[in-house]
Amino acid sequence: MMERSAKGHHRQISKIGTAVANRGEKAWGAIPTTATIDGNAVAIPVGLACGMKPGKTLLLLAGQHCGELNGMEVIRRTFDAVDVRKLRGRLIVLPVANPLQIKWPLNRENPHWLKEVADLFKVNMNRVWPGKRNGNAVERMAYAMSRVFPEVDCLIDFHTWSSQYPAAIVKKGFAAGLRLARHSGIGAVALEEPDSLVGGLKDLQMYASRKLGIPAMTVELPENRVLTEKNIQLGLKVVQNTMRHLKMLPGKPEPNPQQFFITYNKHFHEIRPTAEGLFVPLKDLGELVAKGELLGRIYSMDTFRPVQDLGSPVSGVLFAFSDVDCATNILRRGERAALVYELAITASGRARAPGADARRKTGQAKA
Repeated sequence: MMERSAKGHHRQISKIGTAVANRGEKAWGAIPTTATIDGNAVAIPVGLACGMKPGKTLLLLAGQHCGELNGMEVIRRTFDAVDVRKLRGRLIVLPVANPLQIKWPLNRENPHWLKEVADLFKVNMNRVWPGKRNGNAVERMAYAMSRVFPEVDCLIDFHTWSSQYPAAIVKKGFAAGLRLARHSGIGAVALEEPDSLVGGLKDLQMYASRKLGIPAMTVELPENRVLTEKNIQLGLKVVQNTMRHLKMLPGKPEPNPQQFFITYNKHFHEIRPTAEGLFVPLKDLGELVAKGELLGRIYSMDTFRPVQDLGSPVSGVLFAFSDVDCATNILRRGERAALVYELAITASGRARAPGADARRKTGQAKA
């Protein structure tokens, strides 16, 4: 797979969209687009921080989908806190990649705006990269942002999901992306087949990695639609570790001795009760479990007595709970209560084995 060497940043003055910064400066600006909504041009907010010394250029992007707020706040805090006197290279941030979806609560009482964007809410920005100059509004925004990519040496794309363990998703076969994930300090690394998604190269990470040779990873933080401090702090740690790994900041990345690897969307097992009621988990997400180990219990909503115990069908890691839209613990028969992934076997060796003792030990999983 194509991987390119870092270009480095040596210029005295940098310009991304309308953001202009000299060495040792930070600036906010916007990337103009040809997209219009309700008669107004759509612009993408962009931040640019330039270090005093040459180094790599890291792009942080968030907000492709409605309700994905934690990554946006991670980027805002990162940009505010970065000390350009210690920074090597450049940091480019796009915290609101899709303002049509992220900003909809501000316009929810504007009928003209809502009517115009209704069909655009059906367009998944993460399936249209690198966008189209004359496409729909979402494709035009992606096209405008993709013009920044030639400036970039590394990319982190932040998303959020509900009722699942935080993870860095990387494409198999791209060693530089895997190194990013391993040094990120996040608990789970999900290895994804390069062509597993509908759209192929139109997935942002796939486009950046395969087409442009940019090392990239997708970071999924828990909780949609709300800001959660625990997950924001995790995202900040991921960024700091990545910047240290890239030698953009002094210090070394802090490894996560409990990090594990799974094959995303493969080798997983869903636990679906045959009884309905209140599901009470007895394990935490990210916890290693042995085959047959009790994951939780269903209680009757009438008598509040236990009606079904739910055990793990395999040894692995408890990765997710309910997949119901509202992520409720009140389940009907057949609705998913939990999801267990088997641990991945990578080209370099087998991930650590699950079991009662493994939860109390440390040790880096191999990848």
